[in-house]
Amino acid sequence: MSTTTSRMLPVGLKPSEYAIPLSSMPENWKELAPFPPARERTQTYAHQDALPHLPVPPLAQTLDKLKKSLHAMKMSEEEMKEAERKIDAFGAPGGVGEVLQKRLEERREMEERKGGRGHWLEAWWDDLAYMGYRDSVVINVSYFYGFDLPPNTPTPLA
Repeated sequence: MSTTTSRMLPVGLKPSEYAIPLSSMPENWKELAPFPPARERTQTYAHQDALPHLPVPPLAQTLDKLKKSLHAMKMSEEEMKEAERKIDAFGAPGGVGEVLQKRLEERREMEERKGGRGHWLEAWWDDLAYMGYRDSVVINVSYFYGFDLPPNTPTPLA
């Protein structure tokens, strides 16, 4: 991994532990708007604390799903074979895939030990994908609000 790439990846669980600050948000931004206590929860969140943490799927399963999903996008059989060859090389024993898979599993264990934000993906999702995303939300995330209804679409009755 190049130095530039490695500096851009989060190296810890909190924004202050990232190699490059993502924003000026406080580290405890989620705690500032706390989750409702169990006694005040609606049915939607009634069993939130009992849900299992997000698992790290096995590498072979992930690569299998990747191969299946690429079939819909392939331009030719040759292109598909080349993509499968690269995926197989990535997932080969002792390869990069195994190293990264081990790091994800270690992160999951660390999150659970530290009583972190919930699961191994949550901090990355919150800080990189959600809070670190600076494009227009309307056009790039909430597609429903950015486009008109197709012609001849029945409107709901009030």
